[in-house]
Amino acid sequence: MLSHLVTNTRGAIMAQREPSEKAQLKVRCPERLRARLEAAASREGHSLNSEIVSRLTESFEIEKQYGGAETAKFLRSLAGFTPNDEWVHDWFSRLRVFSDWQRRFFEESPSRLAFDLFYYNEKHGIDRARELAIRYYSLVADKFSERDQQVYCDWVQQIVGLSPEDLVAQRGQETD
Repeated sequence: MLSHLVTNTRGAIMAQREPSEKAQLKVRCPERLRARLEAAASREGHSLNSEIVSRLTESFEIEKQYGGAETAKFLRSLAGFTPNDEWVHDWFSRLRVFSDWQRRFFEESPSRLAFDLFYYNEKHGIDRARELAIRYYSLVADKFSERDQQVYCDWVQQIVGLSPEDLVAQRGQETD
């Protein structure tokens, strides 16, 4: 039963449904995806609709289990680097996969650090992002090539407005 009328983000008036009601959606997807969903539904012994609803629900549950959308996205990206599920059952394969993950996780580049700064700026504000930029600069100055240092400084200037001179001066104050 419809409870009342609401306005959507485009300003159109729509009827609001009760949370327990079923909504009918029309979804366009590639034929290959539809075929994969249908095959999975058949294997599980339920309808295509049930398979789609189950997978969508599971995606939100997984996101919640792993601490949020950012963590879930990161873990999915790591999973994308694994060859198949067999590594889970073989110690030597696990060792290779975990070593690869560790290398990827701790691999730092100017663009990766810039992504962190962009996230901090959006999530926590410019001041926290600037603090992080200065802390990262110590790592950058010690471990990166001159070219990568320059790339990092360019990113910092664009994202948080600190010049290379600002970073050098702030780094000097941190070590005093």
